[in-house]
Order: sequence, then structure tokens, then C-alpha cells
Amino acid sequence: MRLPILLSAFALSACVNTILPETNGRIDNLAEFQATAGNRVVTNQNTRIWVSKGGSFNGVTHGNRVKGNWDWQNGFWCRQITEPVVSDVDCQAWYMRGPYATVRRDQGTGEALYFKVDRYDY
Repeated sequence: MRLPILLSAFALSACVNTILPETNGRIDNLAEFQATAGNRVVTNQNTRIWVSKGGSFNGVTHGNRVKGNWDWQNGFWCRQITEPVVSDVDCQAWYMRGPYATVRRDQGTGEALYFKVDRYDY
């Protein structure tokens, strides 16, 4: 009788590690960004990008493979694509509502992009 209870507890603990932190509103600092989007996959209909906690990202957007680096500067996620071609640095404001992100380019004054942030499936 104890085995089913232990198995249920183990299954529940495995699920807890895959749930995103409930972040609502603007992400203000590096620790909050890493807890919410670090080592996660950011997706929408055109994009699937894996964002590492350590300052890199890679994936596919509009059918093209991309790689790049990021850091946190003055309340913004600043990213630079390094492959297939080097882009300018774009510092972006991130706003969360549960697992959904609104990302505003150009320090929060530019185009808005919409993503779902999810756990990374190996």
C-alpha cells in the first residue's frame, strides 16, 4: 500500500521541477529573468529558441538557425545574434503573465513580440 503513495509523491515532485515561476508583470532583474526564462524554450508560431542561464541562446526563427549571446543591462535583456550574421545589440523589456511573455524591443519602446516560455524538452 505504501508503494503507490511513494510513486505518486515521486511523480508529483518531478512535475514541480518543470513548472515555471509565476511571474506577472515586468521582469526587473537578472535573477528574476534567469528563474523565469533561463534554461527554457521561448516559442511562438515562427520561433523556437533555447535561452541558457549562462548568457547564450540558439534555435530557429522563421526557418533560420540562429545563435547568440545575451546579458542583463539596466533592467533589459540585451541580446546579440552572432550566427548566421552578427546583429546589433537589442535590449528588450520582458513582461510576463504566467508562462506568456510580451517582449518589447528597443528598450521597451519598439515592436512587441509574443512568446510562450516553457521547460526545455531534451
